Amino acid sequence: MYSFHLRHILNIKFLIVAGFVSLLVTFLLLMFSDDLHHNGKQSTHKKLLVPINKLKPAEDDTKMFHWMKDDEARMRVGDNASVKDSEEINKGHLLFQKDTRPPLTVARIAKYCNAPYSQELGNEGLVPEDYKLLGVHVVIRHGDRSPISRLPNTAVGGPSCLIDTSQHAHLPKVTNFISEMAASSQNTLKNTRFHRWALYPSHPKCADGQLTGRGALQHIIYGMHYSERYFQKHKLFHETNWHKEVIVHTTEVPRTFQSAIAFLYGLLPNFDLEKINLKSSSNINFCEESVFHSACSCAGLDMFRNKAVKECRLDAGYTEIMKKYEGAQSYIKIVLNLQTKDLPYAAALMDGLSSYACHNTQAPCNTQGKCITAKIVESIWESVDYQSICFHRNKNYKKYAQANTHGLLYRIAKSMNSAAFNGTVQKFHLYSGHDTTISPLITALELDDAVWPGYASRLTFELYQRQSTGEHFIRVLQNGKVVTSQVVFCRHKAEGDFCKFSYFYTYVSDLNLQEFCNSVKFTSMLTR
Repeated sequence: MYSFHLRHILNIKFLIVAGFVSLLVTFLLLMFSDDLHHNGKQSTHKKLLVPINKLKPAEDDTKMFHWMKDDEARMRVGDNASVKDSEEINKGHLLFQKDTRPPLTVARIAKYCNAPYSQELGNEGLVPEDYKLLGVHVVIRHGDRSPISRLPNTAVGGPSCLIDTSQHAHLPKVTNFISEMAASSQNTLKNTRFHRWALYPSHPKCADGQLTGRGALQHIIYGMHYSERYFQKHKLFHETNWHKEVIVHTTEVPRTFQSAIAFLYGLLPNFDLEKINLKSSSNINFCEESVFHSACSCAGLDMFRNKAVKECRLDAGYTEIMKKYEGAQSYIKIVLNLQTKDLPYAAALMDGLSSYACHNTQAPCNTQGKCITAKIVESIWESVDYQSICFHRNKNYKKYAQANTHGLLYRIAKSMNSAAFNGTVQKFHLYSGHDTTISPLITALELDDAVWPGYASRLTFELYQRQSTGEHFIRVLQNGKVVTSQVVFCRHKAEGDFCKFSYFYTYVSDLNLQEFCNSVKFTSMLTR
């Protein structure tokens, strides 16, 4: 009897201990399995799908940098990556954690953010006395904006949309901006698409994708720079009759409209909203069929972009860049307490992180004190820049870019030709667009600096006549740097900073978009 009870009690104790151990093991597995899955031996069952949002181009600045455009062709991060053990990942995490640099001290981040107190002005308008300026075309990206893609599990709210002029107190043009905008009657725009939009950022917190106070400041300062070079130095347009000589095009998005207004305020000797020749463009690349006399896009053109995406994924550097990206991903997942499936694609991560980096505000941290650091942002940038550079070098993407930008280049060439030989009234042309306006233009021109363009990036086309010979020349500048010798139509033909205008005009005229579109249609039929 005693022996029976003793065995029974021992069995119960054993079951209790075994049950407790089992519960403990289950709890630990639930706590760490997701990290172990990602950081240890790679599983074939759970992979990160990079979502592709089908947004309108003008509303989605990150569209160009998605790895795939169609839902059925999404990128799976890590498919080809080498297996990394947890010790290697932990070393990487320690490197991220120890980074205490302010984000704007990192060159790549600072270049993208382009803070208004550190902007480089550049060489626009600086030419020998023998060259007379006849016309200027400037293509800009809007200024600093609030993120379109917010980071999951972070506090709701965006950066300030108020304009802080404290660091520019010595510039009356800047300090007077708000009062002059407030005094401008927007009734003058009542019959236009712009009537419903504010002239400048004026809210304590920005909604998604809105121009910030910094974004407005960037373009005021650039406008002042262009005014000094083109109005004061070259007398390109008149002090009072500028409304006949300055024409502005903007996409139908508030941040590009407000960027154009800020730029004009800095540019014009006497800003007057009633006089502005402001035109809206429904095309992100500023192609108008009435000007171009042809269709602005081809059916099936995306086929070339999709081919470029696939080829870039087979590039030798793809696997290596994905290793670095996965390490940053893993750390972000821990800090934000996210599951793998909740992480957005690289460009969206960068967009959300840049809001913190560009405004020098504290990036998200978790309760254990682990924070997203400048090193994380730098690592995300590497993967984003890798894609844009790979696209830039890819023959299929180059065809895609040339077709998309042909309408704008045709417009510039046609306007310059009229200025050179017919003496047209319009002298200064501003196109206020997006990164998705400038990036394909950089590729089509075959410029060297092909990374994702920063806020308030600009491409400038100048037309000159050499007084001593009567010849016409073009100069091209990227963010203030003369790049004439790099552009595809002037390579090996440039004369110092200048290139004969005829090379540009012939190049644009020889590009037959209709013929190209027909070939795209034929190729699409063959590949069905």
